[in-house]
Amino acid sequence: MNPSSQLYILLSFSHNFLRRQPRSVKFRSTTCHHAECNRESDLRLGHVICGTSTIMSTSDMLNSLTSSGLAKCPTLKGKDNYSEWEEIMRSNLRTSGCWEIVSGEEIAPPRPDPFYTSRNRPTGVRTLRQVEAEYDRRARGGNFVHSEESCKERVQEIKDQVTGYESYTKLKEKAKNLIMDSMTKDLWHQRLNKDDPTALWQELRNDFTRQESLSSARSSQSTWI
Repeated sequence: MNPSSQLYILLSFSHNFLRRQPRSVKFRSTTCHHAECNRESDLRLGHVICGTSTIMSTSDMLNSLTSSGLAKCPTLKGKDNYSEWEEIMRSNLRTSGCWEIVSGEEIAPPRPDPFYTSRNRPTGVRTLRQVEAEYDRRARGGNFVHSEESCKERVQEIKDQVTGYESYTKLKEKAKNLIMDSMTKDLWHQRLNKDDPTALWQELRNDFTRQESLSSARSSQSTWI
C-alpha cells in the first residue's frame, strides 16, 4: 500500500472518529439525563406509592373507628357473634367512660332531695330561701337568720349532688344507647332490662354464654357417642 493510500485511510478514520465522537458524547449525556429522569420518576413514584400506602393504612385504621373515636362494633345478632361483639363493646364502653356503670363498679349516687336539677338548683341565699324554709327564717328583729356566707356550704352541697347525679344519669343513658344501637331491633325488643345497662349487659351475657355452654356440652356428648 502506497503512502497516499495510507494517508487517505488515516484521514478518513480521523474524520469518521471526530464525527462520531460528539454523537457518542451526546448519547451518553442523553442516557445519563434519561437515567436521572428515571431515578427522579422512580423516587416520585416511590414517594407516591409510599404516600398512598401510608394514606391507605391510615384510612384503613380510621375506617375501623367511628367519628366519635370508638371502634366499629358489629351488630349483635345472637350467640354466633356475641364473643366478638362483647369484646369490642366492652372497649367502647371503657372509652366512653361508661364501663364502670355497666359493670356495677360505680354505684348510682342518691337522687337529690329535694330534687334539684342544673336548671333550677339554688345558686345563692336568695334562691335558696325560695325553696327551703330553713333558710327563709327570720329572727325576732325581722332580719334573716342565714346570710349569704352561711348558705355557701348548702349551695355547694346541692351543686355537687346535682352534678354527680346528672353526670351518672347521662353516662348511664349513653351506655344504654351504645348497646341498643349495636344490636338488631328484634333482639332489642326481646330484652327485659332495656333501661338498666348493668342488668341488660348481664342478661345478654347469661343468654348467649349459656347457649355457647349448651352447644359445647352437646358437641362433647356427640363426640363421645
